[in-house]
Amino acid sequence: MWRFLPKPFSKAAPLLRSTMPDGQTGIDALRFLPHSCFVQKYGLEDFEAAMEFQYELTKRFTAEFCIRAFLERFPEPTYARLRDWAADDNPHVRRLVSEGTRPRLPWAPRLRAFQHDPRPVIELLEPPPAQLVPLPLFDDLPDESG
Repeated sequence: MWRFLPKPFSKAAPLLRSTMPDGQTGIDALRFLPHSCFVQKYGLEDFEAAMEFQYELTKRFTAEFCIRAFLERFPEPTYARLRDWAADDNPHVRRLVSEGTRPRLPWAPRLRAFQHDPRPVIELLEPPPAQLVPLPLFDDLPDESG
């Protein structure tokens, strides 16, 4: 895709966005997996354009894997954006906040900073978002009860 799309990422993002119709979700949205990989690799050059793109992508598919690269490279601004998104009206955006910050998300690189100190993630999820967003983060915390 990089060879054929305009450069830089901020010029490619609107073109890619135009390929993602509103209301497209479920298994049909799997066709947006390359979009997720693209923003993860090339979006790091333009934080704002990449955040806007991931916001739209997660409404249709998921950005929980690609957001992790931004949490690693730009932890403070990404965390601030996720804090805003935790209160978003769209349940898929709120789900990105919970799933994208899981320290041990299956099939994704670990977020070691959150493994060592999960308090920032827990703060993002309080109060717990509505319905669609489970709190799988707590599955990753060790059981200290016994």
